[in-house]
Amino acid sequence: MDGLSLADRIKQLDLSPVDHQWVAGSTAPFAGSDDWGGLTGLAQWYQLAGGTYDGFHSTMSLRPDGGMTSVLSAMFADSGAVVRLNSRVTSVSRAGAWTQVRLSGGQAYRSRVVVVATPVNTWNTIASTPGLPKVHTDATREGVGVPHATKVWLHVRGSSEAVYAQSDETGPIQLLLPQQELPGGRLYVGFTGPSLDVSDRAAVQAAVRRFIPKATLVGHRVMEWSKDTYARGGWGLRQLAAIQEPHGQLVFAGSDIASGWYGAFVEGAIESGLRAADQAVTLAR
Repeated sequence: MDGLSLADRIKQLDLSPVDHQWVAGSTAPFAGSDDWGGLTGLAQWYQLAGGTYDGFHSTMSLRPDGGMTSVLSAMFADSGAVVRLNSRVTSVSRAGAWTQVRLSGGQAYRSRVVVVATPVNTWNTIASTPGLPKVHTDATREGVGVPHATKVWLHVRGSSEAVYAQSDETGPIQLLLPQQELPGGRLYVGFTGPSLDVSDRAAVQAAVRRFIPKATLVGHRVMEWSKDTYARGGWGLRQLAAIQEPHGQLVFAGSDIASGWYGAFVEGAIESGLRAADQAVTLAR
């Protein structure tokens, strides 16, 4: 467990007020709050990107050719998996050589090995027989996902320039990232602080104008992970190595429990999925 929070480490640096605002504003969007996020989490991300601030943000701008939809389509085509949407899992139970997965609609499926690939914060919504190990139950009870994690997609008119901006840690939009240019404007992605009511269009426009004074908000879409039943928080920002181990015939996967790019990154999800696949094959033999 981290001995220092991000806020603890920032206080140790004896920064000027301006530099403190800059550093705290840089870290808060990823941790939800500098008081909540651990120092080593963000430090690991920076090191994986070459150990520099510029390297980290350059890496963050990379995206797959064709977007994530193309990656998912290729994975589904390769695996031949059957995808069932709107099928909430209510329980996972062990019975002899088989593990049964039951859905809210009453349907049940069984397998020799089951991969649990939901966010850690949702594990306590799925009844497990026998129960999960203490490290797993503690993690899902305490939560590993950032408590306040809200992402907004913003169609802005009035400026076609690509504006990158960040506020201090109390700002309504803590981080603003330019995306593609649109006719008469630009698409932005923003990460908001708890002070912004993202359902209030006027408040969102006012928050954008703090960075782009002449901007007009054409439209916006919001993802509030803390209010999502299937997330119950944002990306994971705690590392617990023992949580990667199988429990009986259950194997665990997801970016929350990756070793490298854990938490907010698809690279961590892929890394974790590869490990879980190896574990599942071994258990099924």
